[in-house]
Amino acid sequence: MKKKILAILSGIVAASITVWICEYVNHMYYPPPQGVDGADWETLSKLYTEHVKSMPIGAFISLWAGWMMGAFVGGFVSRKIDTVNWKFNSYVIAGVLLLFSALNMFMIPHPVWLIVITVVGYYPAVCFGSMLAVDKK
Repeated sequence: MKKKILAILSGIVAASITVWICEYVNHMYYPPPQGVDGADWETLSKLYTEHVKSMPIGAFISLWAGWMMGAFVGGFVSRKIDTVNWKFNSYVIAGVLLLFSALNMFMIPHPVWLIVITVVGYYPAVCFGSMLAVDKK
């Protein structure tokens, strides 16, 4: 049981770090709107809502790719720790990442197509990472 919990938590942390790195790089190419430093929540929400409307499709694709890369890494790390319960762990990791994304998408409106491919993509990305983590003997 401890191994399962460690695998799930490690997968979530690894996925979150990967997403953070990808979003950091993404912000270099597609910077956030001006005036976000020190803004209150309402102002921040309005700034990002307007900013999202003007973002090019490449920004959303690279954002989505970062989320899926995080899911992949999360599944990979989780299976390296716990090879027995990988399917269950994949469901949990994908569910937590989906919850993180849902909160993000609730706070900052995103295009519907991005929401759909994110919902559809998380579990396969986590499972793909898990499948590639198997040691070949």
